[in-house]
Amino acid sequence: MCSREPDMQAPLIYLAGFDVFRPDAVEYGRYLKALCSAHGLEGLYPFDNEVPLGRTPHETAQQIYSMNVAMIHRCAAVLV
Repeated sequence: MCSREPDMQAPLIYLAGFDVFRPDAVEYGRYLKALCSAHGLEGLYPFDNEVPLGRTPHETAQQIYSMNVAMIHRCAAVLV
């Protein structure tokens, strides 16, 4: 377990990889985020993003890409 000052923000870790294609991807993402939290980190998982409905498949893919890249730029590290 990491110890840090209470007012410091936990380092952000982007949880990348093929796990988003698992049948239980959302639940597995919660599990990975809990593991990060137990070690003083904050995990960011692609399904944390909310994708607007009613767009074309191309627009949806572009939105997902843009939101994930923005998430990665906020993070100290990427875990694949």
